[in-house]
Formats: sequence, C-alpha cells, structure tokens
Amino acid sequence: MFAASRKIALSLMLLFSAGGTLAQEYPARPVRLIVPFPPGGAVDIMARLIGQHLSERFKQQVVIDNRPGATGAIAMGIAAAAPADGYSLIAVSQAFWTHQSIFRDFKYDVRKDFTPIVLNATFPLVLVVHPSIPTRSVQELIELAKSKPAALSYGDNGGIGSSGHIAGELFNQRTGLRITHVPYKGGGPMYVDLIAGQIQMSFAHITSVLPFIKAARVRALAETGTERLPVLPEVPTTNEAGLRDFTVVELSGLLGPAHMPPAIVNDLNSEIASFVKSPAMRERLVGEGAQVIAGTPEAFSAFIKLQVPKIAEILNRAGLKPGDF
Repeated sequence: MFAASRKIALSLMLLFSAGGTLAQEYPARPVRLIVPFPPGGAVDIMARLIGQHLSERFKQQVVIDNRPGATGAIAMGIAAAAPADGYSLIAVSQAFWTHQSIFRDFKYDVRKDFTPIVLNATFPLVLVVHPSIPTRSVQELIELAKSKPAALSYGDNGGIGSSGHIAGELFNQRTGLRITHVPYKGGGPMYVDLIAGQIQMSFAHITSVLPFIKAARVRALAETGTERLPVLPEVPTTNEAGLRDFTVVELSGLLGPAHMPPAIVNDLNSEIASFVKSPAMRERLVGEGAQVIAGTPEAFSAFIKLQVPKIAEILNRAGLKPGDF
C-alpha cells in the first residue's frame, strides 16, 4: 500500500513539474500572430502593439502574419489547423461570431475549435445621421422613419455580418422599421456617401467616426455600449435612448487553436491583460472610445458562447440564410 501511494505521489509530482516546465520554457521560438485583415486597420494595429509587448517580455519575436479575405474566414481556417502549442495565435473581431450564420457549410465552430485567451477591449458603435436629417434623438429618428417608410438607408463599413449591419438589423427589429441596408467594403466609401447624404445614417465604429462627429459632419444620437463614453459624454447609450437590450460592439480579442495547454493560455492572458490595463495603454484605448476589458479566458469563452446564438438570431430574423449574400 505504502509503495503504491509513493508511486502515485511521484507520478503527480512529475505531472505538475512537466506543466510548470512547459510554462517556463514557453516560448522557445518565434510566435506567429495571425491577423485576418490587411495592415493598418484597428485589429492589425492592436495586434502589433500586443506583439511588440510580448516580444519584449518573452524575449522571442512575435511575427504578424496578415491573412485577409472572406471576413476573416481564411485566417480562421489557418489558425484552427495549427498545432495547439501556443506558437500560432489569431487576433479576432466581432465578425468571427457571424461566420456560421453567413457562410454555407462553414467548417469551424468558434466555440469548439478555438481556445479563448483574452478579450482586450470592446468598441461601441455610434448611431449617426447626416446633418440634413432633422432629428436630435433616437425617438425622433424612429418617428421620422415611420412617417416616411423606405425613405431612409443605413450604411456599414464591413458588409454582411459586420457589427454595423447587425446593429442596423437589430434596430429594425426593435422598432418595427425597414430601414434599407447599404453594405460597403470599407469605411472610406461609406463615409464619403454618408457625408454627401447619399445614405442617411449608420451604426459606425467609434474609432473611425469620432473625427466626423467632432467636425459636425455627422450628428451622434446614441452609442451601443453599456455605459457612456468619456469621449462623447453627452451622447446617451441605446438603452438610455429607449432601445432596451441593445448592445452591439466591435472588439479586439485573441484566440488560439483548440486544446492549448492551460499554463500557456494563462501566461499569455496575464501578460496581455497587464499590458492592456497599463495606464498608458488604457488611456490610449479610452481616448479612442474603447471600454477596456482584459478579463480571464473563462470570461471570454462565456462571452463568445453568448454572442454566437444572439447574432445568429438577429440575422435569421432579418431573413439572411448562409450563402445568400
């Protein structure tokens, strides 16, 4: 009995020792951070900041690998197929929760085929209208839209399944309106048409629309976060404006392939969270309209599991079937 107990104890010591060694030795070579979009965008910039920090902390290079296309689905496939050893990570945005709803026979399930590492921050959208629209509140906008059916259109800067599209469809569903969706492939063309009055409104990314709000090129009626933004303190949340349970955000997060070692996940989470919460980084993110999160992997997992069916329901109610776009 005594010999058996010693054998079990020794086995447990070796197991825990191996786990500790794994965490201490990681990373022993460069780490690839896959970015699903071209260089220069918000996701890419955040990934590069995090990559630089990890390179300095781990004394190993973090290589940014831009793999744009198919709203991030191409990069998603590359990351899902990579070894789960912590040497291939992927930066993600809100679009990753929509893939199963917009692509026919989509192979991956973000809830099962990836390891959540950290949700860095969320970025509320801002409901803005062209200055020619004579409304100063969400309720006035709803009344105007009801009085002029099909006269208004909203644009988004990411196309079908983007956060702006989802917010617009949720707005239609909450109000009973049918404001026409005009999809764009990027923020540039969308803002050109919005400022010219070719489209009348948009649920726009806070980071890109803020300069146009400050310059009075568009008028902000509400923002889709859970609390007012320090950069727009006078703009109410959608909940305050009368749209209950209306929270749609863009985000910055990090995933890895499924079944990554918990020790490596926790090391990455700790390093990234401390960086995102540092005074300088927090000030930068809040100044851009972000709400800093930097929570645990478990909290990020719970967030994903909530978002996927929520967005699927919105798109289904909008009549969108996978492959229809």
